[in-house]
Amino acid sequence: MPVLGVFGEDDPLIPAHTVSALKAELGVHGEVVTLPHLGHDLWPDNPTAPQIQSGVLALRHIVRFLHAHLAERRP
Repeated sequence: MPVLGVFGEDDPLIPAHTVSALKAELGVHGEVVTLPHLGHDLWPDNPTAPQIQSGVLALRHIVRFLHAHLAERRP
């Protein structure tokens, strides 16, 4: 089963080395995206303009991933 991980580059709870380890572990069976200007909350209250842009990018990654992998499973 494919896996998508979406992380903020400024996440204080999940350090960059953990994200890198996940990416290496998943290999070709997963995708890991790290987005700038975001912490643990990909869609914070009162976001800055860069956070809004990164939040939109997160949604695009999620929708693309779901479309690609759910379409594979259609009969």
